Amino acid sequence: MSLKAPLPDWAKKGFQKHGFDPDEDQCNAVFQLDRLFPSLGNAQKSKWRFGKNRDESNIQGVYIFGPVGRGKTFVMDLFCEEVEVDKRRVHFHEFMIEVHDYLHKHRQSKKSDEGADQALLDFAKDISKSINLLCFDEFHVTNVADAMLLSRLFTALFEAKIILVMTSNWPPDRLYEGGLQRTRFLPFIDLIKEKMISVEVAGHTDYRKLSLGEFPKFFNLEDKGSASKIDKLFEALTGDTKIQSEDVTVKGRKLIVEKTAKGIARFNFSELFEKPLGAEDYLVLAHHYNVFFVENIPQLDDEIRNETKRFMSFIDVMYDQKRAVILSAQTDLESLYQGAQYEFEFERTLSRLFEMQTEDYLESLSDIV
Repeated sequence: MSLKAPLPDWAKKGFQKHGFDPDEDQCNAVFQLDRLFPSLGNAQKSKWRFGKNRDESNIQGVYIFGPVGRGKTFVMDLFCEEVEVDKRRVHFHEFMIEVHDYLHKHRQSKKSDEGADQALLDFAKDISKSINLLCFDEFHVTNVADAMLLSRLFTALFEAKIILVMTSNWPPDRLYEGGLQRTRFLPFIDLIKEKMISVEVAGHTDYRKLSLGEFPKFFNLEDKGSASKIDKLFEALTGDTKIQSEDVTVKGRKLIVEKTAKGIARFNFSELFEKPLGAEDYLVLAHHYNVFFVENIPQLDDEIRNETKRFMSFIDVMYDQKRAVILSAQTDLESLYQGAQYEFEFERTLSRLFEMQTEDYLESLSDIV
């Protein structure tokens, strides 16, 4: 593959360190990210320019979009790792929870008469005191409350001279597509186009599916080495990304996801099915993550019928939403349920579980996060 210019040193070093050979789209994203170095005040100058007439001084970020598994997050994390400035890397949903919490405290304070616009300016100024670079992973807008304040929020962040890098499955023009009051959201799209470079990373290889295809999707814990194989698969999918805890909100309730990275969530059976959760909770989780590890599933039977019912509901939601599910259990898949109450209904669950391990299902996995 011939490139228009050699990769910048920071990217070349990063790709070599991780043993990764970038494709053309990933290289293009690197070149665009390299243009941010002057804005960050970094000693390393950008080596790449597109067009002599473009005003580089107006650029305050890069918006990287494309299907899942193409390396968007890897490239952003590489940049965040290598750039020597005060920075923060955060899942977008987690960041918006912080924003809403800040606005809530503001409304209850003595400054509540100043309005939300001033609160967002104060929020951005507070952030700018500690960071110059803010990296958002998995930028996606489904909540009308978020949609209505994003233009004001990002205007405040840009005014505070914060540089933004974001990954998303959606091009800017398709953000919040079909959402309520979308016309009020359009100024945000215009702002993104004005202040950020949009670059598509589509590629031809879905690296996440490639890793998934190398491993089984069901592990019998009675088999020697199963636990280490699960860890190896999780590491293959998450790479060097930091594993962190996230809160997912469902109608004001917070679901704690203890282990997550790169759109992948890892649970113990008890976390998902020994709590009073239902299809609505699982659907919200499916909107936030696209690969689910569920470990240490016990023998399902009528003694734990509530947990069994929740498990069946979970599988139905993940199947309908085209999510990948990796399971580990105390028994083999065919013997997973040994009760009578759900004997008929569990046949469908079992059928779906077998299908979800096939190559055809893997190829059908949704690109929507």
